[in-house]
Amino acid sequence: MARKNTEIGKTLSLNLESADGEMVALSDLKGCRYIYVDVWATWCKPCRAQFPYVKQALAKYPQDLKVYAVSIDNNHTGWRESIVKDSLQAFVNVIGTDNNRNQLPEVARLGVKLIPRSFLLDNHCRIVAKDLHGEELIQTLDSLMAQ
Repeated sequence: MARKNTEIGKTLSLNLESADGEMVALSDLKGCRYIYVDVWATWCKPCRAQFPYVKQALAKYPQDLKVYAVSIDNNHTGWRESIVKDSLQAFVNVIGTDNNRNQLPEVARLGVKLIPRSFLLDNHCRIVAKDLHGEELIQTLDSLMAQ
């Protein structure tokens, strides 16, 4: 399986199943300037530690930012429970594994070796930044919004 090019400027395309069973593509997320793609799992403490920062960015830029949260959890029930527990309902929550606990091919092609992993995309799904953790996400968005 060929790995997707995830360099800055390259286009990212994903079409994954949401927590409510609907297929949601990155390209469906219209009407915003930026999409934050967050690859995470419920068992990943550093991933979950990022949520307050992501929520803060979403609160600051509610019209300009959407969050596409890709869980690579094997336990789909635990994933759905954590969406509620961590109050992630404002995110577009999608699952990157199948019912046999295997990563889906389009997620595997991202070549994610460690999580948390993130990609900030423009409204054409082009990668403008990667791995923005903590305050870096809001700082980057502040800088981009000022342009």
